[in-house]
Amino acid sequence: MLVGIIGFFGSILFYDQGLIAAYYFSLTITTVATG
Repeated sequence: MLVGIIGFFGSILFYDQGLIAAYYFSLTITTVATG
C-alpha cells in the first residue's frame, strides 16, 4: 500500500520533471525497503 502511495505521488513529481528513470529507481528502492 505504501509503495502505491509513494509511487502515485512520485509518478506525478518525476513525470512533471521528466525524470522517468528516477521514478522507477525510487519505486524500486521503496519496494525493497518495505520488503
